[in-house]
Amino acid sequence: MNKQREWDFALSSSGTIRSEGGLLLGALKDGLVLSGAPKSEDLGPTSLVCNGQDDAVGKALKLSGDVEVHGELKSAGSIEVPQEVRGNPRLAPNSKAQELPKIQVQKYDPESRPALQRLSKDTYGEKTLTGFSKYSGREVTFTQGLTLAHGLLYVDGDLVIDGPLQGSGAVFCTGKVTMRGGADLSGDNQAAVIAQGDVRILGSGAGRSFFKGMIYSGGEGGFPGQE
Repeated sequence: MNKQREWDFALSSSGTIRSEGGLLLGALKDGLVLSGAPKSEDLGPTSLVCNGQDDAVGKALKLSGDVEVHGELKSAGSIEVPQEVRGNPRLAPNSKAQELPKIQVQKYDPESRPALQRLSKDTYGEKTLTGFSKYSGREVTFTQGLTLAHGLLYVDGDLVIDGPLQGSGAVFCTGKVTMRGGADLSGDNQAAVIAQGDVRILGSGAGRSFFKGMIYSGGEGGFPGQE
């Protein structure tokens, strides 16, 4: 979900978008302060844009589970959604690819920062990051979620977050990102996730898993299979 603006993409990718386990997509109405999970009447229209093409894995844009979408689903390839989708979204498959911002993740590498925190392990439990942090390796996993206390995490590799992404800050990843568990909607929780590769979002149903903020995918990667 995102704050409502005229031009908004709530989620965009130059590659494929595949969401499993349920998805709630909409723009929070201006001035709305949430104290819990949003209701349908709290959401205005927004867009999901997918510039990827169908591949051996499946349709370029695939949503499964309990899906509620307010607005438009637009894909340069095919679109696959459940038979019943709440919110009455407009589907626009085989559309002209949209112009998306091109973010060079490497420009945000904090390597030269004097107070840089280096993450040397491949697996972490409960973790709170402040300031600038960097991981370099094949893949780093946060098994109990990740909290950003006005922090920036740079991952040179792939990233897996099992559990909520909370707090305020940004995550930059040169590889693929897998997110399970969404984010806490209360207070000032708002994060940005910017990935050079594909982003995979796995939830437990639209009633239980949320993300508040921005997700960007460069789509240069690709997952060999789906769970």
